[in-house]
Amino acid sequence: MCFESLAMTVAVARGFFPPLVLVIYLYREFWVTTVRRFMAHHQLNIPTNFYGKLKTNFLMWCFLPTFLTVGGYLPMLQPWMTYLARFGLVVGLSMGYISGFLYTKAFVKGYDSTAH
Repeated sequence: MCFESLAMTVAVARGFFPPLVLVIYLYREFWVTTVRRFMAHHQLNIPTNFYGKLKTNFLMWCFLPTFLTVGGYLPMLQPWMTYLARFGLVVGLSMGYISGFLYTKAFVKGYDSTAH
């Protein structure tokens, strides 16, 4: 989460992504972290899921064309590098919200079992 957040913040600060992207990303990250920590406090585990892994992979790989573009490297590959970076971001955020939904479902199910 820390590396993704830092890379996203730099890309937003450089004007490559709009600030709303960072808000959308951080909202999901803080929610999932809160839900998983709550369940861990109650000795319950919400295992990671495939969509969360896809989220991480798409976001991490989208940072390569992002920073090649922001740094002005490989200008002959523009605008395709920009398209690739933004596609990876959209897919990554989408996978993140799918996994967040699944974490929320597991949280609701687990929360019901913690209620006395």
